[in-house]
Amino acid sequence: MKRFSTERFTCPWLKFTACLTECGLTDDNGTLFESNSPERPEFRSILDQETRDKKETEISPYDTTKDKREKSECSGDVRSAIAHLQRIIALDPSQYAAYYNMGYIYYEQNLPESALVYFLKASELCPSDADIWVYLALVYRDLGRLENSINANLEALKIDPSSVMAYYNLGSTYQELHLYEQAKECYSKAVFLNPLHADALFNLGVISQQQNETQNALDFFLRAIKADPNFQEAIEAAKSLKNFVEKQN
Repeated sequence: MKRFSTERFTCPWLKFTACLTECGLTDDNGTLFESNSPERPEFRSILDQETRDKKETEISPYDTTKDKREKSECSGDVRSAIAHLQRIIALDPSQYAAYYNMGYIYYEQNLPESALVYFLKASELCPSDADIWVYLALVYRDLGRLENSINANLEALKIDPSSVMAYYNLGSTYQELHLYEQAKECYSKAVFLNPLHADALFNLGVISQQQNETQNALDFFLRAIKADPNFQEAIEAAKSLKNFVEKQN
């Protein structure tokens, strides 16, 4: 069963770019100021130091694509990114995007306890950002704190009632707690907002099959395959269920 989803999730590096602009490291177009710029020299010194510290690499730690992030992490740029963010926090502790990105880095590094510290601080500084609450929910989930995860997802939905991620991940937590009706409701809302959400459709099929709703389960599996023709789990589930129906007849 696929339980987590980060599809359509706001890229943390975009928040980091906004953070740099707010700090005066870039202009409104996202262009870094020159070293001799009079704009916020204390922050300019951070970039100067970062340039001296940065190891040679063709990939920036702030690339938005996952495969580039993974290559960046392998090259050691994560340490550089953390050091960069720590300097920004030291100079301006009100920059919630820096805490958000620190949390994201630790989350990607499978360090949920460290990620939690920074996401909590980000939520304290900017409680109206739904993305922070969705990530908090994921971290709480990894830590086995399911009630906290549910509450964080609900908080995200108060802020953004159209968050597919919050509905999907909330549904997966309810499903793990065997609260199937609540899970179905959340998955259904995720599918309403995104009819091609293959994971939500698949999990609706799993729950329907558990509740002996054979035809509904098969329909959901087939819809999941239509949404993602390479969804092997859905393909196998549909095939198995078809064989079961044929034997019953």
